[in-house]
Amino acid sequence: MKKTHETERQAHQCRNGASLTSIARYRQQPLDAIPRIDVPPINASGLRHVDSAVSLDPYDVDANDDRRHLFIEGRYRPRMSQQHSTMADRNRAAWNRQRARNTSRPNHSDNWHQAFDSSGIGFQPVKTKNVRLEAYSTHRRGQALIEMAFLIPLLVIIIGATISFGLFFFQANVLQQAVDVAAMEIARFPFKPDGELGLGDLDVNATNTSVLMNDATFKNQIYDEEKLVLGDSADLNDLPLLNRLLVPLMVLDKINGVSVRRYPGAVVTNAAGKQTVLIPIIHYDGVTGAESLIRWVAPVEEIQTVNGDRPFKLSSTSTLLSFVPGMVALRINYPAQSTTLINRTGDNGQVIIDADDSSIVDGNTGSNYSLVVPAESGTADTTIHSGRFGLGRQAALLRSAGVRPYRKVMSVQAIYRREVFQ
Repeated sequence: MKKTHETERQAHQCRNGASLTSIARYRQQPLDAIPRIDVPPINASGLRHVDSAVSLDPYDVDANDDRRHLFIEGRYRPRMSQQHSTMADRNRAAWNRQRARNTSRPNHSDNWHQAFDSSGIGFQPVKTKNVRLEAYSTHRRGQALIEMAFLIPLLVIIIGATISFGLFFFQANVLQQAVDVAAMEIARFPFKPDGELGLGDLDVNATNTSVLMNDATFKNQIYDEEKLVLGDSADLNDLPLLNRLLVPLMVLDKINGVSVRRYPGAVVTNAAGKQTVLIPIIHYDGVTGAESLIRWVAPVEEIQTVNGDRPFKLSSTSTLLSFVPGMVALRINYPAQSTTLINRTGDNGQVIIDADDSSIVDGNTGSNYSLVVPAESGTADTTIHSGRFGLGRQAALLRSAGVRPYRKVMSVQAIYRREVFQ
C-alpha cells in the first residue's frame, strides 16, 4: 500500500506542474535521480504492471546491471485508462510479451540471458547454453549462398529462353506481315499477264529487264534485292515497300572492315556487281556434328512446284491439280539465330557443332552470284551473324573453336490471286 500511495503522489506532482528543471535533472542522472516505480504483481507469474495513469515512456533495460528503469518524459499526457481497463490490459499484455522475449533471447555477451530472479523483482543475468542457437549457427551457415548458387543457373536459363523465344515470335510476326503486304501489292500491280516474276531464281541475270523482279518500277516500289545490304548513309525512307518492312530484322555487321546494316545470311554479289544476300540451307550430322551445304535460297522467292512451274503468269501450265495460274505465291526465308542457345545434335544434345567454315564447301550459288567474304582456312573468326556463310560464331566454355549459334531457317508465305493486269 505504501508503494501504491507513493506512485499516486508522484503522478499528482506530475499533473500539478513539475518543473522542467527537475525533469532535466532526472534526464542527466537517470540511474540515481529517478526512483524506481514498482507495483505489486497482478498474477502468479511474477509479471509487474505500472498504472497507465502515470504518463511514462516504455522501460529500458540497462546494459550494465540489467536493472529496469522507467524514465519520465518532458511532457505529460492525460490519463488514458485505469488499472484493469481495456487499455491497461492491452498495455500489460504488450509488456508481458516484451519480458518473455528478454528471457529467451541472448544478450550482447555470449550466451548471457536475462531472467527473473527468485523474488520476482527484477532481471538477473543468467548464463545458459542455448543448444538450439548453436545448432542453427552450425548447420545453417552459408545455406542462402548454396541455394543461390543452385538457383542462379536455372534463372539465367529461364530468362534467356524467354528472351530467345520472344524474339523468335517477334521475327515470325514481322515476316508474316511483310509477306502478306508484299503479295497483296504484287497482285494489284499492273504487270503483263504473261510476265515472269523471277524472284528466287538464282540463274536470272540482274541486268535482264524482261523479268519483273528487275523492272525499274518493281524495284523502286515493291522489292529490290540490292537493298538488303545498306551502308551507314542509307536513308530508310527511300527503300521499297518490302525492304522497308524487313528493316526490323536486319543486323549490324562488318563486311571486309566496312560497317553495314544487312539482312541475315551470306553476303554475295550479283551479276551487276551489287551486294545482296543468299541463305544457305545446312544439314547437321547427328552423330559426328559435321555440317554440309544442301542448297542456297533467296530471302524472297516465288513458290514453285517440283518441276519448276511458277504460277505467276496466266499461261503457266502444270499437271498438278492444285496448280492455278495467275497467282502470287510468295515466300520469305529468314535464318533465325540466338545468342542464348547453341546448336546441338544427337541424342539429348551430346554433340555440339563447332564453328568451322573450312568444313563447308561453297556449293552452287547460281550463275549470277558469288560469295563476298573470303574462305576461312581454319576456325571461323566471326561474330554472331557473320562469316563466309553467315552461320556465325559464339564463344562457349571449354570450346576453343567456338560453337554455332542456334540456327534455323524460318519460312513464311502468302498467296493472293492477281487482280490487275496491264
